[in-house]
Amino acid sequence: MLSELPLELLDKVFGYLKEKDKLNLAQVNQQLESAFAHHAREAYKMLQCAKYTVHQLKTILTICGPTVSCLISNSYSLNYATCKLIAKHCVNLKNLTQVVRNLNFGACKYVLAIKGLKNITLLFNISTDYEESDLLQYINADCKLLSVQDISDYQAQKLRKLVNLEELHVAPKNYIRNVFKIVSKMKKLRVLHLYNYKECFTSPNQYVEYPELEEFELYNCQIFTTLPKCPKLKFLRLMVRSFIDYRDIERYAASLEHLQLYYHGNLHHDIFASILIIVLRECKRLHYLEANSCTIYHVFYQNLDSFIDTLRTNGFSNERRFELKVNGCVMSSLRDNFADSEVWNLIRCEEM
Repeated sequence: MLSELPLELLDKVFGYLKEKDKLNLAQVNQQLESAFAHHAREAYKMLQCAKYTVHQLKTILTICGPTVSCLISNSYSLNYATCKLIAKHCVNLKNLTQVVRNLNFGACKYVLAIKGLKNITLLFNISTDYEESDLLQYINADCKLLSVQDISDYQAQKLRKLVNLEELHVAPKNYIRNVFKIVSKMKKLRVLHLYNYKECFTSPNQYVEYPELEEFELYNCQIFTTLPKCPKLKFLRLMVRSFIDYRDIERYAASLEHLQLYYHGNLHHDIFASILIIVLRECKRLHYLEANSCTIYHVFYQNLDSFIDTLRTNGFSNERRFELKVNGCVMSSLRDNFADSEVWNLIRCEEM
């Protein structure tokens, strides 16, 4: 019989088969199951659930579950039975991407609770009439990175419980309340990215601090309040639809090294170019800048002498250059029009 062949020969037999036939053969008996596990090795280290039927997933998880370290189900709804199999067999799972829908909402808790699961991405696709419960409470304490897309305000308010997070990405479905204040509960947080978010509170007693934050991004956001205090912030990326007071950026002067500034909507770039010089003058550790092309244009045409003086004051030279990223066409024009300027001895240009 086939199952009586040596493991080395069975390994070669499996090598001639299509994947669906391998999975069918692995279910015949325990010997062939073991041979399939040997043959598969780490083939399912990254398991994309959408490629398989429920029956095939059952076979893979039962036999090869311990080898799975990354599981992706971004276009597939895992049912209760499959989620329980993942929780039982994928004991070494480290990364999870999961779509959360009405039908699998309750089932997701089994996977989220897996000990050792460190990186979780949840893509919420919940109907507005669905009565949600607190799903985030099941996330295991080992989770360090969480990304949530289209999260409701109800779930967002539960984020405050995840005090061990070190990296958080939040994209709300609609309006959510006081993310700045919620995140302040996460004392270990080093990276925070907020997308399509609006923050409006202005009360002084809601002023917040992120003691360990090193990277902060606001993408397509409207912020009408003071930015959080971040004494260790090194990377700041602002792509916003509301004007942020430059004094908010100056607050990070002691640590800020990398700055990206993009404003959408009506903006007086000539005024902002002058403000940018002030920011550069205060943030002496800053060595990388990326900004709107129009803003950089006005820095050169209206503030070039101040720009050069600021760079020299902050210690930049031909040997240690300031890094500037800008649109290639704009940079080419600036090089032509300011060909003899000493600024080119102080900066290194990177084209977008």
